[in-house]
Amino acid sequence: MLRNTNIKIKKELFESFCKQIEKQFTYGGTKYSAINPLFPDKESTDYIIDCFPEFVEATMMKYLLRFKTQKREEDLFKIATYCYILWLKYFTGKVREDNLKISLEKRKQ
Repeated sequence: MLRNTNIKIKKELFESFCKQIEKQFTYGGTKYSAINPLFPDKESTDYIIDCFPEFVEATMMKYLLRFKTQKREEDLFKIATYCYILWLKYFTGKVREDNLKISLEKRKQ
């Protein structure tokens, strides 16, 4: 059953959600931290993304479809963790700063 939410509930549960994401991210980071001797500066996920650029999106889709049928809370945490990985890969550093600047400029218009 879906529950109703409001800003108060979202604020109350956000820290708990973030802790679950951190657990998932830490577990996965440890599980897949094998270093490839050819690319010592990359984790396994980085290497896989280099070989299969849409790996993260495809994996998210797998968990999304499984959530649709199984309603496993863990799958939502995995999806959120992969969103974080995508954010790290595409929107940190200079790109992130540029996107924030553009977003703020659009809000002023």
